[in-house]
Amino acid sequence: MYNTHTQRGMSAVGFIIVLGLIGCTVLVTLKLFPAYMESFKVTAAMESLMNQPGIGESGKAVVIDRLMKRLDVDNVDSVKPANIDVRPRDGGGVILGIKYETRGNLYGNLDFVVRFDKSVDLH
Repeated sequence: MYNTHTQRGMSAVGFIIVLGLIGCTVLVTLKLFPAYMESFKVTAAMESLMNQPGIGESGKAVVIDRLMKRLDVDNVDSVKPANIDVRPRDGGGVILGIKYETRGNLYGNLDFVVRFDKSVDLH
């Protein structure tokens, strides 16, 4: 005969394991979010330069200066002028590339490195 009073649901140990997994996921998300938010700001600054008329014909120093000013306004600290590459494109214009990494502490002696490599075509 089937007993209707059997235990149903999760045990205390199972519940603690699930809470631990959720806690680890939240910790990693909160620690990595600023790095990806900064990446979104860099992408937005590069795309705003893309929409600026005549930027492709201006010199390398002008492009870097305008981009750095936009990044300063957005409080982006990870990108330095040495990370920016402006090279001529076949058929006119330039290609603006940024390659940088963000480092941070995850927990205790556990660190993370996030690398970004973005490029846009400036006409």
